[in-house]
Amino acid sequence: MARIPFIARARSRTPSVRHGLACALVSVSMLVPGLAMAGPPVLPPATGGPGIQPSAPEEPPGPSTAVLGAAPLQRPSGMPASRPALPARVIVGPAPAASAVAVPASPAPSVAATSPASTGETSPEVGPQPATSPAPTPAPRLDEPAADEAIVPDAALVSSSKPARERFPHRGLVADARIGALGCVGGLCRGAHDVSPGMRVGGFLGGNVRGWFELGVGGGWGTLVSKVAPGTNALVLYGLDPGILQQALLAQAAGLINVDLAGLAVQDDQLRAAQVGPSVRVHLRPRGRVGAFVGTGVGYNVLRARYQTALGKVGLDFHGIDVPIEANLSVYVHEHVAVGVQLDYMWTWYGVAVLDHPQQRLVMPVGLLQAAARQQGVDLRGQLPQLWTLGLAVRGRL
Repeated sequence: MARIPFIARARSRTPSVRHGLACALVSVSMLVPGLAMAGPPVLPPATGGPGIQPSAPEEPPGPSTAVLGAAPLQRPSGMPASRPALPARVIVGPAPAASAVAVPASPAPSVAATSPASTGETSPEVGPQPATSPAPTPAPRLDEPAADEAIVPDAALVSSSKPARERFPHRGLVADARIGALGCVGGLCRGAHDVSPGMRVGGFLGGNVRGWFELGVGGGWGTLVSKVAPGTNALVLYGLDPGILQQALLAQAAGLINVDLAGLAVQDDQLRAAQVGPSVRVHLRPRGRVGAFVGTGVGYNVLRARYQTALGKVGLDFHGIDVPIEANLSVYVHEHVAVGVQLDYMWTWYGVAVLDHPQQRLVMPVGLLQAAARQQGVDLRGQLPQLWTLGLAVRGRL
């Protein structure tokens, strides 16, 4: 019976619920300063519940772990992470500790964490910063080459798209211009006229069919240099006697001719020639850099002689039909331009002679003059000049 009070006193000293709460509050108040400096603690979520994801497994401290009281480790801003960033852990107290509270840390903090021991102040909470990356480069267009790439044509494609044999076709609309020398052969040129070559210009305009044939119109004009002895009668230059010719004219015209042929003493002279007419050409090569053709045709030809005499200016023209023979050799310096040389020989049959006398203009058939010349043993048609020309030819093709 004497032990009962002792037992009661012993039970009365058993810790009560209020005593436990007070001890818990004191412990929490001691932890508040450290938690305030470290930021709000984040407890790992419990596993197994609905809508709750399991926490990431703990890993040993690495480059992404920030320890309070130690120098912060930072990754340069803008550097892309090589692997997904894991939540960092902030350890309160001595590091590392098993009872550390894990809080998420930004992958690239813009403000370095400051140790409370060095400054004695709490560092502000820094939220996660988005990682910056360079602006995306637009994809290059397929139809545009890169800036550092040079456009180099494929030689195989160029040669296959336009073969060398097709680079210089001769077909199409053609035109050429010629400049060169004009000369003559015959008794007139070797005789009293003493003719030397002069200058001639000419041209051609037509069309080429499939590179082989050309049809068009050509012509030219030129001069001849003659050296006539002063005082020579103009008709004597052609092998004609003025008296015999005048009698023949009087017989043909029954007295309608009233001219003085004996007074045609030459003081100065000029010889000119002109031709025009259609022509046809045959090309030896239908295409290629080198072109060559031969041609012919039929045209009108006139040989004009002008003499300054004591009676005045006297003109003697011989009109005829010529048959030119052409030969050309050219080299194409461009796909549409060729340069070469051309030789023409213009055989002419003279049919009509016109004597422009100061007293009267006479139109005479060459046959009449030929008959008068035969009385003196002279072949007038053989004396009349046959013309030739040699010059530079420039050919254009459209």
